[in-house]
Amino acid sequence: MSKEKQKMDMLPGLVNWNETATKDLEGMKEIYTSQFGWNIEEMELPGGTYSFLKLGERLVGGMLQMPPEIGTPIMWMPYITVPNLRDAVAKSTSLGAKLYKDITPIPGLGRLAIITNRQGAAVGLWESGDKN
Repeated sequence: MSKEKQKMDMLPGLVNWNETATKDLEGMKEIYTSQFGWNIEEMELPGGTYSFLKLGERLVGGMLQMPPEIGTPIMWMPYITVPNLRDAVAKSTSLGAKLYKDITPIPGLGRLAIITNRQGAAVGLWESGDKN
C-alpha cells in the first residue's frame, strides 16, 4: 500500500482507526463489502495478512484473522492518536489503566499499544510514523 493511500487524520486525541479481529475473515469480508460498499486491500504485515477496509480511496478500518487460540471477544477496537506512545502508556497506567498489549511497532506505519480502563474496556493507542 502506498504512503499516499495510508493517510489518516493524526490529530492527537482523535479516534483515527477501527479494527476487528474475527474467526471468519472471509465471511466478514463478504458482509462488509456487500453491506457498506467497502473495498478490501490486503497487505502482508508481521503476523499475517492485514485487510484494509476502504470506502473508495478513503481508509475506514482494518480486519485480521484471529488465531484460534486467542480467547478475546470478537469486537471492533478503536485506536486513538497520541503524540508520544510511551508517555501515553505511562500516564494511562499511572491513572489505573492496565497494559493489555505492550508497545508494538508496525514497520513503516507507526506503533500501537492496547490498554484497558478500570472497568475493563479496551482501547488502542496509536503513534504515527516509523519510530521503531
